[in-house]
Amino acid sequence: MNQKNDLVKKALALGISSYQNSNFPQAKALFQRVLQLDDSNFYALHFLGIILLQEQNYKIAQLLLAKALGLKPKDAEVNHHLGLAFKGLGDANKASHCFSEAVKLEPSLAVAHLGYADVVSSMGRYEEATKAYKTALKYDKKLIKAHNNLGSVYRKRSELLKAIPCYQAAYDLDPSRLDIFSNILMCMASDPSVSSEEYLIKAQVYGEAARAKAEPYTEWPLLEKIDKPKIRVGLVSGDLRKHSVAYFLKSWIDKLDNSKVELLAYSNYSDEDEVTEELKPCFTKWSKIAHRSDSDIAQTIYDDRVNILIDLSGHTAHNRLPLFAWKAAPIQISWMGFFASTGVAEIDYFIGDQWNFPDSIKPFYVEAPWHLNISGCFFPPDTDVSVGDLPALKNGYITFGCLHKVTKLNDDVVALWSTILKENVSARLLIKDTAFCDAATTRSIKDRFALLGVDPERIDCEIGEARELYFDTYKRIDIGLDPFPFNGGTVNLESLWMGVPYISLQGSDRISRRGAAVLYKAGLDQFVAENEGEYIEIANKVCADIHALSEVRKGLREQVSESRLYNGSLMAKDLESAFSDMWLRYIEKV
Repeated sequence: MNQKNDLVKKALALGISSYQNSNFPQAKALFQRVLQLDDSNFYALHFLGIILLQEQNYKIAQLLLAKALGLKPKDAEVNHHLGLAFKGLGDANKASHCFSEAVKLEPSLAVAHLGYADVVSSMGRYEEATKAYKTALKYDKKLIKAHNNLGSVYRKRSELLKAIPCYQAAYDLDPSRLDIFSNILMCMASDPSVSSEEYLIKAQVYGEAARAKAEPYTEWPLLEKIDKPKIRVGLVSGDLRKHSVAYFLKSWIDKLDNSKVELLAYSNYSDEDEVTEELKPCFTKWSKIAHRSDSDIAQTIYDDRVNILIDLSGHTAHNRLPLFAWKAAPIQISWMGFFASTGVAEIDYFIGDQWNFPDSIKPFYVEAPWHLNISGCFFPPDTDVSVGDLPALKNGYITFGCLHKVTKLNDDVVALWSTILKENVSARLLIKDTAFCDAATTRSIKDRFALLGVDPERIDCEIGEARELYFDTYKRIDIGLDPFPFNGGTVNLESLWMGVPYISLQGSDRISRRGAAVLYKAGLDQFVAENEGEYIEIANKVCADIHALSEVRKGLREQVSESRLYNGSLMAKDLESAFSDMWLRYIEKV
């Protein structure tokens, strides 16, 4: 028995030492050996559970940590780690309970406050999350994740002026975290008070930071210089799943001529769903890159002999923009997922069209524009939902609608929409977003309208729902209101498909021209405003003549379905030509 105890003590001590020296494989083996000798050893259970959390093996980690907690139920650290396991398993309720227990046992345990904040934030309880993040920072001001995630909560609540300092504080603590830098740029690009010049300067700083961490390739395997080469095109994205980017891809990706273009996917998201499975057959190779280094992925792309590499994320979540500083392919493109310059000079082109990327905005991009006939084509929803009659015919009043993220409702937007509602006293505004799970967010939005003289009872804030369910909402909306400068993308196209036109203010840069660009292509020029006064005039005209709006609604789905907006075959042909022309232009220079 003494010999066995000695072995346990030695293995445990060596395991803890290995763990503290970050030799996790050795530590893991030693803790497993301890549990073979003593399956109720608290320390081995706890440490092995932590290592499995790092490996994202949440199921086994949860079993080990639950057993450890049974041995020491008053241990705050074990409660915290068990909370992380439940969080990884997607059980928010059990996770929040564990984190709550941890902070009761040890109120100064900052990471447990952080864990609780992350979980309730994922449940849409932003007011609770905000308090918990602030408490975490009270006990640990250097907790990077707390600063960053607090910024994200503010951004979700459309409080950009509060979000940016949080992100900046997180980035200042660790300037290597370019994902946090992306969050800053996302806020700046969405803020009407930030000029295009200011944004570009900041984006170029990002590009320089990415370049400093890269070792760019300077030579690449070339195709033979033939008239019609088969181009190998790589797509880098964290959104090859149930996401608006994937819905745009689905419109054309299976219509490409495989004799001209070969697609390779580099997916930066661990989980997959049915949309992922639909997309996979369209690629000759599918690589998961979420937990791989930029240098490793760049080598893979180079070895795959990719000729054109396309970023579909920009500075949005799950991006791998720093990878593009490695220049693993001779031609690199930014497209679809973002609306402003990436700041990464190694990206050659930004795909757009003459409507949303006019010559006037070229100075605000490090990428050169490449115009297609249309810069994006939408895949109609699988849900079979009829358009329905204009609601105002039955209601006797106009219902304006906004199914965009409330993050887009800046003060200028709220002020303009308030003017419209005050000039049309019977009209209502329906806003729908998952953010309204949080009562404080709902109160905040209504209060902002109330401060401008609009009865909050006229603002209907509804909780967002799954895509296959939310289309019925359009049957209760007469006309949409496009926010600015951050116009809608997917929502606007879904709105037109459901027979609901929208009013859009055409701005001076790409982010504020998307809404108008779609309306022009759909033949709905009458809903494009050049200034705020025109925006109000269009809204007033709609309220004054609901029968004219009813006529638009009746034929709108057929009208847009015949346009390039929903024609994936034409989109595929445009891309084939663009890829070929890009490649021929490139090989002429080498």
